[in-house]
Amino acid sequence: MTSRSSRFLACALVVLAAGCHKSTDSNDGGPAVDAGPPDAGVLHTTYRVIGGVSMGALGASMVGLKHPDKFDAVVALGGPMDAAFLGTHMIEQRLMAGFCTREQLEAALATNPQSLNDPKVMTCTQDVAPTVSTEHAESFNHWRFTHSGGHFTRSSYLDLFYDLTSALGNFGTYNPDSAIAPTGVPESWVKNPPADACTNPIRIKGKLSDPNGTPIYNAEYNPEGKYDAITFCDGEESPIYYCTHSKIAVDFCGDGGGAIVPQAQEATYAAAFCAGDTVSQATDDQGTPQDILDIYNAAQGRYDPCRQHFEPIRVALAFDYNGNGMRDYAEPVVNNSHERYDDVGTDGCPDNLEDGDGGCVTDPSQSPFAHGVADPNHDNYDYANNALGTEGDWRYEPGEPFQDNGLDGVPNTHDFGEGNGTYDESRGLAKLHAYDPRHNYLALTTQQQHQMDLYLEGGIRDVFNFGVAAEVFAGAVKATDPMRIAEFSDFPTIPASNNPPDETNSHGDDALWNTLPPNTLEIYGFADAGPDDLEAGDGDHVGTDLQALLRFAFMESWVANRWQALPLPPKPPSSGDFNQRVTYTTYHSNALNADRDFSIYLPPGYYDPSEANTHYPVLYLLHGYGQDATDLAATAIALFEPPMGALPRGSPITNGRPYIVVFPSGRCCFQNDSTQAIDCTLAHQNDTGWSSMCNQGSFYINASGPTADAPAYEDGLLDLVDYVDAHYRTLAPADVPQR
Repeated sequence: MTSRSSRFLACALVVLAAGCHKSTDSNDGGPAVDAGPPDAGVLHTTYRVIGGVSMGALGASMVGLKHPDKFDAVVALGGPMDAAFLGTHMIEQRLMAGFCTREQLEAALATNPQSLNDPKVMTCTQDVAPTVSTEHAESFNHWRFTHSGGHFTRSSYLDLFYDLTSALGNFGTYNPDSAIAPTGVPESWVKNPPADACTNPIRIKGKLSDPNGTPIYNAEYNPEGKYDAITFCDGEESPIYYCTHSKIAVDFCGDGGGAIVPQAQEATYAAAFCAGDTVSQATDDQGTPQDILDIYNAAQGRYDPCRQHFEPIRVALAFDYNGNGMRDYAEPVVNNSHERYDDVGTDGCPDNLEDGDGGCVTDPSQSPFAHGVADPNHDNYDYANNALGTEGDWRYEPGEPFQDNGLDGVPNTHDFGEGNGTYDESRGLAKLHAYDPRHNYLALTTQQQHQMDLYLEGGIRDVFNFGVAAEVFAGAVKATDPMRIAEFSDFPTIPASNNPPDETNSHGDDALWNTLPPNTLEIYGFADAGPDDLEAGDGDHVGTDLQALLRFAFMESWVANRWQALPLPPKPPSSGDFNQRVTYTTYHSNALNADRDFSIYLPPGYYDPSEANTHYPVLYLLHGYGQDATDLAATAIALFEPPMGALPRGSPITNGRPYIVVFPSGRCCFQNDSTQAIDCTLAHQNDTGWSSMCNQGSFYINASGPTADAPAYEDGLLDLVDYVDAHYRTLAPADVPQR
């Protein structure tokens, strides 16, 4: 997700806001717009939109749809907006999968225990092939790499996994003593792994090591409890070595056998590998040509079993089949995320037992399926054509058969959930499902769905498949009412006043939103993009520089046109000092019991005496992973200000309703190492004696860890909503004519 050190808008939005001053604004919250008494033709309107990018998109969709009474719309620019797609399909079935079967592992173990670390022998360890249009082939040993919006190496993924676990809870195991630590691992170790964590792992012994011990069972890889489970290290090592002229990445397993090359000997090994060629090193891929980027794609993101790894994976365990105290290339991670179930739909039967009337037959020959009828009960999930189907939708629904054997899937081990008569999930997966934006949208009443507009988008090559995630969510919206969503493939297809538009001159200020349905799906990127476009990020996490600009331009114009019944204020006589209208400040959050920071943009004319009685809607725009409350605010001059900004015909907001933009902080709080005091601003980010309570992002929801009194980030965000209403001229909620 978006890194502060990334190119995010760096070229497209080169103008930064200068000078941050603490705000002293206050007002009474503003008058309501009188729309008459409520009736069947009105909607309750809050005049607030919550939106975000990447991590902020997930936060906005989770918080916004959990609190539909507080927002009129949710904007998600490139985020995982479907819990089943993210938690089960992507994390469980892809990013934490791709291992050999237990039978294959034990056969190799019997022949040569060291071969478990040799990719040339363990060829059964492979990427999981795509099953959804445009998604990437991935596996635990191969996470997708990109430099669009960040430098996504394995180490970056590990930071993400830790912060996601801190927010939601542990996905892979259940620990009664900690919401985030794996089974058998103290939370203190997770919070501060010791210096020897990679050479002296925590070991939860299996029956081969301790016949009287309590192993970690797993139906797929440790059903008899034979093998130890251990903490382990991973991460991407720098530099990337490659042969200068042939542009081939150095294969540190090239000698075979899976032996680890000591770090001090890597340069010597690389020289021998490249033979007559010379050796080059790459430590930063920014601006590299396509051939060097190909080297990164080949080397970064992939687990290199023959290099030393120094970064503990704090929230996961692996099964140590050969007992050597490390996770070898083919050894699987522990995945006890839920009780095993048959994803056959609420009718309780797979296609070959469906009777065509919503029920089941016992004899497959009696099913219409046996006579060539596909999906007789019409319940197979397809996000584009049957988004309300429950068979194959990556999540358990009542009616689907499940094995009440606990999270490990093995009977008589007495683990969490076994024998209680209900389907159970790990803490992390259960909390993710509770926040599931798609599920929570479908749970709204029709009236609430009509009040909650959605702007969903993503790229066709997004490193995290967020373009697919947007389509998955949009499929559910379309299934509820196909007339209320418009779907577009790239920006030139959105109707605009300068029809026919093209990518170079069609900006959000031209879009004819008043002619379109209230909900929008926008997928950017060109299927036939050439090498230069691909290197520039076409359709990826941020996109090309132009795509990054257009993503924000269209989104912000869409927001400006949400309240069509609200009259436009007169054009202000003067815009006022931009540096006075974009400020970085703090508020006190009762939920966090600490100060919290945010930035705010006030529209032109806010301080003009003639506008003293003008009140405004508000967009809460949540930043991406690794950013802070100042980053998106720095682009406000390019995106909101007429004609001095980056948009040639003025900003999109000039052709819609002007609004306040609040940039909340998604960073984690800092804790004093001695007093345990908490501060949730950036004041202590570089101070000795203060530690961040996560790596780079909170995901904007109440944290699950790493302590019992984990910060309530979501509640702190809602405190900010109240603070803004109390201190700035915002529009009060009102009943308005139905859109």
